[in-house]
Amino acid sequence: MHYAVAHDKILRAVKGTTSQAGEELEDTQYQRVSNSFARRQMSQQQIEELEQLANTSNVVLKTHRRNYQSFVTDAILAEEVNFVETKLSTWMASMEKRANRAQNKKNAQATHTGMECCCCFDEVAVEDMVSCRDEGHLFCVDCLKSFAETQIFGMGNLGIDKETKKRSLELKCFHSDGCASGFGRSGLEKALPKRSLEKYDEVQFILSVEVAGLDDIVSCPNCGYQAALQPSQRVFKCPVIDCLYESCRECGEAAHIPL
Repeated sequence: MHYAVAHDKILRAVKGTTSQAGEELEDTQYQRVSNSFARRQMSQQQIEELEQLANTSNVVLKTHRRNYQSFVTDAILAEEVNFVETKLSTWMASMEKRANRAQNKKNAQATHTGMECCCCFDEVAVEDMVSCRDEGHLFCVDCLKSFAETQIFGMGNLGIDKETKKRSLELKCFHSDGCASGFGRSGLEKALPKRSLEKYDEVQFILSVEVAGLDDIVSCPNCGYQAALQPSQRVFKCPVIDCLYESCRECGEAAHIPL
């Protein structure tokens, strides 16, 4: 079982911050962590914060010379550390991509080899652009990511189809000329992180089911597996071997009686 508080404290200690990060502060954190990894040691501030956390837990933290190593004897905290290491690796990969895009943009502007984004109008490196499928309108990956995440997380849909005036089954071009084209899958994969792409697929599936009139589709609230269920069945028994969760069709909670 993972505890959000422990995750947050450990991750902040590793990043060297105790507050929510804006983009500039996050860039600073990325450089700090990168440098720590390069030196194979943590800063004194990071060590002190981890030691403070250890003082309130059943943990033994040992340091050898200037290199920092941790030996966690508490099984629960060891699980937390492994979880946070995975989260940190994901964050580092995301930050590395962002740093590379920023450098690409800087180089493109210096050499005048970039293309203008149709949204923010900045000159951006060609390799960091995505075009709509039919008209070729170019958007930088940051603008496409922002637009897509606003739709799928903020609105819970993919916008309105400009031609049918109904809910769209795919993300549409947001050029100011009213373009009704969508984006290819490769472009979305280029711009969206894994979590956002998974949410995009989920929203797209739900909309497709609604349009097709398949009212008998239900989802397992535990693992997300979806299947058709007869109207008379009120309990959904997930067939996934690693799940087997039984849930109430009406409320999505664990199966209960009376239904």
